[in-house]
Amino acid sequence: MAAGSGWLALGTVTVLRSFANLTPQPWANGAGTTTEVVSFEDSASFSPAGTAPWRLSVASLEREGDFSPLPGAQRVFTPVGSSLELTVNGVAHEVADGSSLEFSGDDVVRLTRLDRPCHAVNLMARVDAGGHVPKIRFVGAPGQGADAGPDALAVLALGDQHGYEKFDLIDTSGRQDSRMDLSSAGFGVVTLA
Repeated sequence: MAAGSGWLALGTVTVLRSFANLTPQPWANGAGTTTEVVSFEDSASFSPAGTAPWRLSVASLEREGDFSPLPGAQRVFTPVGSSLELTVNGVAHEVADGSSLEFSGDDVVRLTRLDRPCHAVNLMARVDAGGHVPKIRFVGAPGQGADAGPDALAVLALGDQHGYEKFDLIDTSGRQDSRMDLSSAGFGVVTLA
């Protein structure tokens, strides 16, 4: 297979942060927990100068409830393991498993339907701080491109495979040296593109 059709170009796979070793923090409303994988402060070590501070986290969604406001942040929310419905400023949005919804941290957001408990990958960028705002794309699903690309700031594993586990943050250095089959796993790639 060629890059972009089921393979992610990576060299030596090193787990930078093991999700299993990170401590989840409970939400103020008790509707779930969030595990911070990359903090706003840590994002500078993953990013070139001029990049807005960003945060990558994985939430455990257990029931419906309100989201906490994050003024000055842009959010990309992606459920993993279930479809659900979010209401943003009173407008309902069906969000399929593995699909993303982008909204402002200033918006009033509520999880209004949860088909079953699942996780959600969250990328938040401090747009009020200025600079280039990172995006997240998900690769490795059938029919999707799977090359992390030279613009990758961080790569989050979405499944267990090749020496890493679900939601581990993996190192992308040397990624042009070899390729890994992604037929049973995918990745969230934080980029500036």
